[in-house]
Amino acid sequence: MPERLLYAISTRGKMSFSNYSDAFASIFSQVYKTFPEDISFTQLKFQTLRLLDALGHCDFDYGKRYVYACQPLFVLMPSFGLPRFLLTGARNEELLSRIKKFANENRDSVRRYTIPQRIEHSLLPPAIYFEAVTKDMVEKAASKVGVGIKIDEPAAWHLINFSCDICEIERIASFALRQEPDWPKRTFSTAGLVFSRYPSIQDEIRLVEYTNPVDQQSLHFLWQGNHAAEVNRDWGRFLVLNKQAKNIILYDTKRFMLAVPTTVPLPRLISRALTLCTGLAPLDRIIPGRPTETIPENCHFNIYQSVVPSIAEVVSMKLGQALTKYGIELSGDRQFHD
Repeated sequence: MPERLLYAISTRGKMSFSNYSDAFASIFSQVYKTFPEDISFTQLKFQTLRLLDALGHCDFDYGKRYVYACQPLFVLMPSFGLPRFLLTGARNEELLSRIKKFANENRDSVRRYTIPQRIEHSLLPPAIYFEAVTKDMVEKAASKVGVGIKIDEPAAWHLINFSCDICEIERIASFALRQEPDWPKRTFSTAGLVFSRYPSIQDEIRLVEYTNPVDQQSLHFLWQGNHAAEVNRDWGRFLVLNKQAKNIILYDTKRFMLAVPTTVPLPRLISRALTLCTGLAPLDRIIPGRPTETIPENCHFNIYQSVVPSIAEVVSMKLGQALTKYGIELSGDRQFHD
């Protein structure tokens, strides 16, 4: 039962990173028995946390080093048929039992179903959907089972419109004459799309990660000459890529899939918007070869499904990226359909 991790966070409401790490290790050992040798425990632990955030189940604060359970909600999904709603936020077995009971008692008007997440070795809960003949019915369900509702517009659209864009991030970046910290550092390479201790090229504008040797906390500065501004890590990468006119996002216009290299994760609000198009975590897949000159060969991608062109275009604008049209094949994977 990989959903036990979300149950644990939901029960606590608020959990320190240390407690989250302990809970993850304990539950992982119960679910999978052994840990795969080819995976970093630390990487898997924080990948899971980012995905729980993207799925709308919790928020995390790197500065305060806490995980917070979100309020349980029925949120509206983009759809072309009956109104479809997704359960996000905190959950426990009692809540799920109430939802199942309501659905069974109102079979003529609502349908409840679940889809498991398809992320290997994950502790992600299954997606729980609720289809209703009318929005009034889901309001009744929410009141009966004790969850909130946000159904005026699809959550994906609300989040993507609420997100800031790259121009705003650049505008609020406060550049000042600075002395470089004497800390271990890595520089983001736009060639390899990773942070490197030994960058091959010193670009005019560069993103540098510094690690405090005392508490191991990271700071990220965008440098222009000897002037620097502290920036968010996720936005900083896209700022540098934008300045160098390097486009790394693939979009399949026929299958409505959007793919971004796993080493350049989307800013959290945009990632959540795309994830809530389906309620499923993005798939981690290798796209063979080299789709474009700006993407490394055989690169791992996060692939988001059911991203309609209008949402993909807003993502493109927000990130300062031109979408590269590309046919994305998911052979052997069951694709999400409306």
